[in-house]
Amino acid sequence: MGGVLVVLVLIMALRPAQNRAAGADEARLAQLAQRLETIEGLVARLPASGTTGQAAAAGPSPLEQLLESRFAQAETESNRRIDARLSTSVAELERRFGQLEARLLARVTEEALRNALNAGRPLGPILAIMPTPPAPLQRFATVGAPTPAQLSQGFEEAARAARSAAHARIGVVETAWSHVSAMASLRRAPQTQWSTAAEEEINAARVALAAGDLAGVAQRISRLPTVSQQAMAEWLTTLRSVAEARSALRAG
Repeated sequence: MGGVLVVLVLIMALRPAQNRAAGADEARLAQLAQRLETIEGLVARLPASGTTGQAAAAGPSPLEQLLESRFAQAETESNRRIDARLSTSVAELERRFGQLEARLLARVTEEALRNALNAGRPLGPILAIMPTPPAPLQRFATVGAPTPAQLSQGFEEAARAARSAAHARIGVVETAWSHVSAMASLRRAPQTQWSTAAEEEINAARVALAAGDLAGVAQRISRLPTVSQQAMAEWLTTLRSVAEARSALRAG
């Protein structure tokens, strides 16, 4: 750099004084010289090659160490968050799968109980897998419930008994009244008379039974004369136990 500066000075000295552009050239050369001096100063401040090699051999600088530490921390935190998200996702999947499995088991159990109930099979083997079986279903654990066909057959028998009970009561009343008046046949107690309305209730109960409306059957029977209801009481108790078992299935 110093040799170049000397050359520039000699060029300035050799230029003829008469050159009209001498002033401009001198200014340009002065600027170049100043820039060269600045560059030389910067070069002088650079560390020697040996020094750089020693620094590299000594290890990373504090700045590099800080950067590496920060990067390691960021990587660790990122991995931790990923693991947390994965754990949450797995737990959520397990929870949903458990719910689905429980609903599926309940649905299968309900269907199996309904089929066994309608077929008149004991419910015990199915109830054994339930934590708390409903009491209405436990009634048929060892002995199956009456099938729809058996309920229908029992209804017809109970209906005949209801008619017979009403007519028998009417005969007793007529005999008692015959000693008092010749009009005894017109003085029958309404609660013992098997009327057309009672027969209509029996027919409506039969239709409801065929449709599976057990509550409707019980409601129709409740409108019969008292003696007729008493005649059908045993069958009606069986009907209500089946109705309660079906309701327990729907509630479960």
